[in-house]
Amino acid sequence: MGELQTVILAAGQGKRMKSALPKILHTVGGLPLIAHSVRVAKSVKSAMTVLVVPPEHAAIKAALSSEKHLSFAVQAIPRGTGDALKAAMPMLKKSGETLLVLNGDMPLITSDTVKSLLVQHKKSKAAVTLLTALTDRPQGLGRILRGEKKDVLGIVEEKDATLTQKKINEINVGVYIFDATFVRSHLSKLTTKNVQGEYYLTDLVALALQAGLKAAAHILSDMTEAYGVNSQADLNLANAYFYARRRDELMADGVVMLGEAIYIDALVKVATGCHLEAPCYLKGATRLASGVHLETGCVLQDTLVAEGAHFKAYCYTDKAKIGSECHIGPFAHLRPDTQLETKARVGNFVEIKKTKVGQGSKVNHLSYLGDALIGKGVNVGAGTITCNYDGVNKHQTILEDGVFVGSDTQFVAPVRVGKNTVIGAGTTVTQNVKAGSLVISRVPQREILDWANRSKKMVKKS
Repeated sequence: MGELQTVILAAGQGKRMKSALPKILHTVGGLPLIAHSVRVAKSVKSAMTVLVVPPEHAAIKAALSSEKHLSFAVQAIPRGTGDALKAAMPMLKKSGETLLVLNGDMPLITSDTVKSLLVQHKKSKAAVTLLTALTDRPQGLGRILRGEKKDVLGIVEEKDATLTQKKINEINVGVYIFDATFVRSHLSKLTTKNVQGEYYLTDLVALALQAGLKAAAHILSDMTEAYGVNSQADLNLANAYFYARRRDELMADGVVMLGEAIYIDALVKVATGCHLEAPCYLKGATRLASGVHLETGCVLQDTLVAEGAHFKAYCYTDKAKIGSECHIGPFAHLRPDTQLETKARVGNFVEIKKTKVGQGSKVNHLSYLGDALIGKGVNVGAGTITCNYDGVNKHQTILEDGVFVGSDTQFVAPVRVGKNTVIGAGTTVTQNVKAGSLVISRVPQREILDWANRSKKMVKKS
């Protein structure tokens, strides 16, 4: 078929979304709608991909700024899908022999389906090959017209269809493979002689047949792939389909899932042997190695988790790095740049930010560690906090290997505590401490005998 190029139609206004955000930037599976189509184009090795966008498209361009080999064509006035393709044509390489056309609001289409469509196109030697689907609810969609030998005769849009044609249950999905030479020679022949007064891309099928060329079709096996997003209700259902598919794929690979309320974004990777309990949500570029266990209520964002780590219920992590066999939670909050080394333990109601917790160290109860470096084998007692912010700058606390921190300790940063030091409970550490020391900074305890009894008698007299 020669070099493949792709055009993604993404200039729709999306008025039914009732949102200031462009329709194609709403997310399914943690990615903008348009990103799913771009990923499909990349997966089939498209040499060049052109997005057809509206005049106001700065937000779309910004959302896809990391994508290379991507160009943008502006459809100044929305005059139909045929007009959108016309806007893209000047940006395509003339050497390209095959043209793939996708929609920017169909996040469930898979690369396997597009690859099958490409195979069908090559096999049939057609000028145009359509992706179609069979449905009991074809309302609002273009119908596929076939002859007595089931050959494709054309597509009729619902607004232009007769009553008989409206009863056809094979619909046009909106994904096409074209012979690029045919498109270049026939795109200008499209007209607006239809109910909507638009240039229909689907009319290229009739033009191919009139030229004595062939049109072919590939029928979808999974109707959900044809699902397009035009409203918030559509978006909700598309997400439901997406996450259900991800669960099925991962369970087939040996991931244990208890319950359906498990949401795993498109870029997340979960290894065989992980154990996930509903509800939980894995977002962004999160990675779970083999044997990771997430109890109910956990949310992980852009978090890397090594083998055998165990999250107890209701933990939240963001841009954290978790070592092998760590134990976290319940109710722990690990903020960006938190790093837990092998077998570290973080317990209930602990918050950690921009801190490295060394191998085998424990922060088990009701503590806050920010901008800290915790060595190996350190025990951080309940109620410990690092006072890392002076109102202007952040400062670091360093606890070297083997430090024991008693409960209710405050470290006023910047401060460094040497190896194997013991910090007495209730201490406020304001200066560096040498290795092997005992540090206590408590207010001396006073005991006033019989004070309570005498106070009660005074109250009664008054």
